[in-house]
Amino acid sequence: VLGKLYGNGGPFFVGNHLTWIDLFFHEVGYNMLQLDAKSLDSHPWLKHNRAEVEKQPKIAEYLKNRPETQF
Repeated sequence: VLGKLYGNGGPFFVGNHLTWIDLFFHEVGYNMLQLDAKSLDSHPWLKHNRAEVEKQPKIAEYLKNRPETQF
């Protein structure tokens, strides 16, 4: 709903600008996917949002090198 209301057709919750809500949802989405790998299958915009967050250079570098943890 937030993406549709404020996204203005962009890949992020607030148009074409990455904000804290995109980062927050990326982490929530990660946890959801750990519990159920198909949990976002019926939500293509949210899947696209996560992919766009992961394309950000500094975030991509972090995700590539972050240590595996239990949580």
